[in-house]
Amino acid sequence: STQKELESFFGIKIKPVNVFLLESRKQIDLIRKAKTAPWLVGWTKGNDIFILNPEKFTKESNHKNPNEFWKVLKHEYTHIAIEKFCGHNKPRWLNEGLCCYFANQIKIQPNKKELLKVFKYYQGHNAQIYALGYFWVKLLIKRFGKEKFIKLLKRIAKKPNEKDFIKAFYGVYKFHYSKKDFDRVIL
Repeated sequence: STQKELESFFGIKIKPVNVFLLESRKQIDLIRKAKTAPWLVGWTKGNDIFILNPEKFTKESNHKNPNEFWKVLKHEYTHIAIEKFCGHNKPRWLNEGLCCYFANQIKIQPNKKELLKVFKYYQGHNAQIYALGYFWVKLLIKRFGKEKFIKLLKRIAKKPNEKDFIKAFYGVYKFHYSKKDFDRVIL
């Protein structure tokens, strides 16, 4: 069902993915070649998803709800779909936000001060990126429609930097990706 949902949203065909179930934190660390944070339970590489076995999910991570396994799996599948659709040339907040949006990993809406930090996170990464991204993706799709969002993704497919993203964003939404226009258009 995830494959069909993503194919419908992006208008593309996605070949079935390979899912590798991992048995322990030690195995994750071995594959990643580094000590990993307890929240890390899944990732993608090419058309493959590596994820902690659902039977080990709450034992080998700081995730307490076993149902989160399915949300993480869908989140990672969405990464593969985004990559197929428009490559990696997109802001990190947009990438993680779209994955959280599809996986229904609802985040608490940050306050205005936090929301404005999105302008600092083109490629940066921290825990806030998921909540900021979820809010912005949801807002752009709900307020302006899926078609405009897809148009933005198409425009940034070959754009390698933040300056090009800002230009593409304005071309689609007709307001600047800035703190000033955030107050005028969004709030």
